[in-house]
Amino acid sequence: MGRKNFACTLVLLVFLFPLSARQFGYSLSYGGERVKTSSYVGSSLRFVWEPFEWDHFNPSVGGEVSFGFDTEGVLRIPSNSIVCNVDLFRTLDHPFWFIAHNKIAYDPSIGIGVQVRYDGGLVRPALYLAASPLKFSQPDFWYEALSPFFIYSSEGWSWGVALFRFTYMFL
Repeated sequence: MGRKNFACTLVLLVFLFPLSARQFGYSLSYGGERVKTSSYVGSSLRFVWEPFEWDHFNPSVGGEVSFGFDTEGVLRIPSNSIVCNVDLFRTLDHPFWFIAHNKIAYDPSIGIGVQVRYDGGLVRPALYLAASPLKFSQPDFWYEALSPFFIYSSEGWSWGVALFRFTYMFL
């Protein structure tokens, strides 16, 4: 019985975690958010899992915590998010060849997720929508710039932009 469980676990791991790619990483971003009652300027820390390396519709999942300063200069944690992103396509033949001195893939993405908001002492769930039209990747790094996001909660719509996000894939 023990060998059978070990074999099943090994087969499952091989299918879930391809051996040729780095799948886990973390990212840091800098940006801002405008909500109905206030604004935030700050950073986000995200942990990422990318199980595959598909050329089209490549998924990844991330858990993110945002922190920053509100309009009164108080450091706050406005939200936590879980987001599923999908790279629409990946190509080395793109018009942004001047971004880096070595080959870098262009792979714009869109994302959808859930967010827990901590606005005004209340905890409320929200829908999170994101886009990264300027996303570039290498085997160990992702670079994103000017990535807008939109949030819908019981307070209505809010929006923001991640000015720059750097992701390091380490495992």
